[in-house]
Amino acid sequence: MKEQRKIAFYANAGQAIGFGHIMRQLALIEAALLQNYQVVLYAHDIAPTLLKRLYLLPIKIVLLEGKSLTTQLHLTDAVVIDDYNLTESNFIDLKQTCSCVVLFDDNTYEPTLAVDLIVNPSDAFESKHNASIILQGLSYRLIRQEFLLQSHTTFRKSGRVLVCLGGTDVKMLSAKICHALLSHSAVEYIDVLATNSMAKQTLEELKNLSACNRITLHLDAMNVAAIMAQADISIAGAGGSLYELLYLGVPTLALVMADNQQQALLSPLCGTAYIGLDLRNNVQSIENITHQALFLLQSADKKSNLRQVANDSLDGKAATRILDAINRHIVKN
Repeated sequence: MKEQRKIAFYANAGQAIGFGHIMRQLALIEAALLQNYQVVLYAHDIAPTLLKRLYLLPIKIVLLEGKSLTTQLHLTDAVVIDDYNLTESNFIDLKQTCSCVVLFDDNTYEPTLAVDLIVNPSDAFESKHNASIILQGLSYRLIRQEFLLQSHTTFRKSGRVLVCLGGTDVKMLSAKICHALLSHSAVEYIDVLATNSMAKQTLEELKNLSACNRITLHLDAMNVAAIMAQADISIAGAGGSLYELLYLGVPTLALVMADNQQQALLSPLCGTAYIGLDLRNNVQSIENITHQALFLLQSADKKSNLRQVANDSLDGKAATRILDAINRHIVKN
């Protein structure tokens, strides 16, 4: 009987950093399970909202608290790091502990690191770190299983806007944007995705707005892909959800709210597959966001063009490509 390989993931999720790291790795975790890997997720912090969802998967979850990650990796074939706070010394220890150290590189680590495999899904910057295998570009943008299984022929209702600003909505913009959109008749319906990890004020404002029959608040939704697929356009954060929306062919106004999302403004896809707005320094007003969204909503040609480029840019096979590279490295070493 073929020995079961063991793959570990290290990522965190919380109010300050959002859910993006773990949500991105869900796609790779799902693919690893399909290849009969034994999967362990290590973290120091996972928001209860997300932890509840993770417990539905046949994986082991270890909250490290005061423990060191490297002391936990006995007989682990590969470890995937999707986090910005490990030190150069941590990576040296990992290299000595595990046969395949994988780093998801979002251009945030300052020291030049040495790992075995780098995944850099950006089409705007190249990795500066050292690895024997570097997987670069859009071919490595991870898409979760629920999106891969979602029909692209889902009926899209004209005038239906999706607002999706991440699991924590760190800039607390969801309610403000929804309120502004409701004052325009071109917006026939709004779906807003939210979680219980958002600020209490944001949730209260969204719940008050949802009393209107033109808006539905989807709180901790489990059918995110189905909700997204119905949208005529979306207003979304420029993280992992952006690429899942592009995969579904939803014309999107992408809001860059953190430095690690900057590449979305520099990508050749900005302006061709989606529209990007820089909100890192709050230079964009709610009025401008609404103006841009309404322009897109009412432009059939622009929506069609964005959808076509998006469909040509992502094939949903990133997780398989990454696991194939990990498997080759394990066998070789």
